[in-house]
Amino acid sequence: MTGCADKVSESSSDNSKVVFVDIDVDTEKIPEIVFMKYTLYNKYASGNEGYEVQFTDRDGDIYCIQDISGDSYYSITQIYDDFRADRLEDKKTGKSCDKSEIDENFGRLCEVCSDKDYEIVKSDFMPDVEYDSVAWYGCYYDKDGEFRVITLHKSEGESLNSNSETANGIYSWFDGILKS
Repeated sequence: MTGCADKVSESSSDNSKVVFVDIDVDTEKIPEIVFMKYTLYNKYASGNEGYEVQFTDRDGDIYCIQDISGDSYYSITQIYDDFRADRLEDKKTGKSCDKSEIDENFGRLCEVCSDKDYEIVKSDFMPDVEYDSVAWYGCYYDKDGEFRVITLHKSEGESLNSNSETANGIYSWFDGILKS
């Protein structure tokens, strides 16, 4: 299956458009981290700087990492590496979702990755005030075993949906389990 990935900067605060690249998605291997929400706090919007990362592992456990000091940011690559090295066990929230929901939505994520027309729809309108930046990601492995992410949804003062009802459905489901 061919897929798409978007460029994710080390701070996860990029504003890049999703760019299609020819990647074969490994549909058989669900990564250790499957879905992730990354919030970069803007001190003018929320009174704090820093970040919060919430993610679910392939078993349905939900984790939360937060640092509001604003001293540094935790890259997605570093989160993934630390999780695989069992350094984030203390970040488990005690909340979880059904593993079958993870499996089902991962299958739907693979469908999104095969859509060559997939993109996050940017608006011509950008608000005058600064807001926190929030991105929801789906994670997968390519056929070479490399960990990849695709942006499912963004919020930067306004909600930026994708052009895929499947991706929007995954985002809504994941956001719902984080709020429950």
